[in-house]
Amino acid sequence: MVVIRRTSVSLTRVHLEVLQQHSLWKRSNKGGVVYGVRFNETYSASDYVRIDNEDDLWALCSSKYVQPTKSGIHAAVKADLKNGLKVLFVGCPCDVAGLKRYLRKDYGNLLTCELFCAGITSSKILDEYRAMREKKVGAKLMAFNVRNKEKGWFVQHIKEEYQNGKVYYKNHFGTYLGYGFLNFRRPSACKTTAPKSFWVKYYVPTSFHTFMKKFFHTLVDKK
Repeated sequence: MVVIRRTSVSLTRVHLEVLQQHSLWKRSNKGGVVYGVRFNETYSASDYVRIDNEDDLWALCSSKYVQPTKSGIHAAVKADLKNGLKVLFVGCPCDVAGLKRYLRKDYGNLLTCELFCAGITSSKILDEYRAMREKKVGAKLMAFNVRNKEKGWFVQHIKEEYQNGKVYYKNHFGTYLGYGFLNFRRPSACKTTAPKSFWVKYYVPTSFHTFMKKFFHTLVDKK
């Protein structure tokens, strides 16, 4: 099991760079799949999906902040495991716990990644926010990112791109979506496993990507 904090749009790329060197990925010449969460096509909800093509992993990147649907996903994971595929399952601690309860036994070809989170809220809040914004802008939402980094890393920005060409950047917690997340979320079940000395030893202010890669390496090694 791997534990990592959801902070980077390129998080899945960091996963891949490290996992290519992980012993699980070296023990078999069979293919592998990744299970994670993406927004649906209208950005009104999120759902768990199975990815077997590296080019499609971008859809799993960046935080979603809403409860994803999991229709049939546990059965799909179990089928892949029984067929000998290497499986990476990425989710919040409760998602990983639910999967393991469903499987009822350990699988040597399963690697799970638990994301540190601050809680999660209903997709209804996202859907209502989307509908409100589309009505105000007068166009359909074409692209949406809750943790866009173009305005910096420390203030969390939403980036909204619309069919009429308009693009908006908004402080997440200054929007109705952010308000809904703060006030109508399920409490987090996360517990950090990183040692207190880790941040002093590995933090690299000049390269966030290098920092996250070292963080990920350390927790993979510990688990």
